[in-house]
Amino acid sequence: MLRALPAQDSPRRTDREAPVARGGAASRVITSWKQETKLWRLGRIMSDSSGRLYNPRMPLPVRPMVTIRRTSAADIRTLHAFELDEASNELAGTKPRDWPTFQRRWTEILADPEGRATGVTPRVILADGVLAGAINISPQDGSDTLGYWIARTLWGRGIATRAVALLLREFTRRPIYATAAGHNVPSIRVLEKNGFEMVSRCVTPETSRTVQRETVTLVLE
Repeated sequence: MLRALPAQDSPRRTDREAPVARGGAASRVITSWKQETKLWRLGRIMSDSSGRLYNPRMPLPVRPMVTIRRTSAADIRTLHAFELDEASNELAGTKPRDWPTFQRRWTEILADPEGRATGVTPRVILADGVLAGAINISPQDGSDTLGYWIARTLWGRGIATRAVALLLREFTRRPIYATAAGHNVPSIRVLEKNGFEMVSRCVTPETSRTVQRETVTLVLE
């Protein structure tokens, strides 16, 4: 049951205006930045998972400025830390690499800036100038394949969708393929928003980089 609160003239919130506590099974949960923003524009707010009701004077969340640039050696330690995140790997259906394996692969990629030997187009994603993840195009089974990884603390802010659009503008060869775990709905939506279409869904065996999982394959022609 949605409980509407009156819209306020000012979006600002003072320290006294704490969220109002409310519980009950009928409460709905805000699950994403987009949902929260939509509710703000309607002048309505829902309780979170703790039963707290958000105050309608809280400011709207702000989307960061997203850019991409060529990956450098200074980025690699941070990118490896992103890859070690347990929740990220569970959602992606992947296995993190240890540091020597990760470093060895990136040494090869960075030593080949034009991608003639590795075939990789490596980029990092910046959100308001801060390293937020990686996005690359690399050869897989003879096809150009797009992959990306966003730091978990920045999920749900439109960063992946924008980063994919930026790389597709830069890398114009088609077709481009992408894969995602079947349960990774947010990633599938990111790709579909950028024009990718699903071409297959099947269970794939465990590999050195992925667990056994249902894998969705998408293509941008």
